[in-house]
Amino acid sequence: MPGYDGQLQRFAPANIAAEFLARFITLGYTLDQLGTVLGYTLDNLPAPLDSPIWAGGWLQLAVFDTNHQLNYLTGASLPATVETQEMEPVTGRRAMITSSRPLIDGSGSIITYHTDGTIASITPAMSTSIGRRERQVDMINYGQASPLNAFGTCPGRASGRYVRARMNTVLGGDWVNISGVELEMVPQGKR
Repeated sequence: MPGYDGQLQRFAPANIAAEFLARFITLGYTLDQLGTVLGYTLDNLPAPLDSPIWAGGWLQLAVFDTNHQLNYLTGASLPATVETQEMEPVTGRRAMITSSRPLIDGSGSIITYHTDGTIASITPAMSTSIGRRERQVDMINYGQASPLNAFGTCPGRASGRYVRARMNTVLGGDWVNISGVELEMVPQGKR
């Protein structure tokens, strides 16, 4: 099912089993309805009691699923794959790509915590692989995906005349927009 972003004025494919996609105004809930209608207890609420998601009146993207139930798309970000168009970074020459910097908002990591509030683990939620080829009639050869590091780059080496980048995110990453990738490179000799 394709989705449409009104702010970006673009369509994007979405792998969601749904019958209908639209923007709806959220419903408001009382304290009693959190338990009776939604099935939450005070111990397992996904948001604080003073969160605006319980007040309602917000415009949200929502779908009717295949069971005819309304679902607001407010959970964790789904995994995404974004691929750039092919480019010739150095006109008439080959280029050695040494690293890439995905232009993504958010931390690019999934952070889990211990019960005492200390960080248990930090898992990269973003990786980049570089596709390359010498001639446009050749098949694109992608290198191994490199995860995002603490400096905000994905180190990796790839050499070719025509290159492109493929960025992958994982379920639960805290990102909203991916706008592109910067490639760090050096020109190589002609062949």
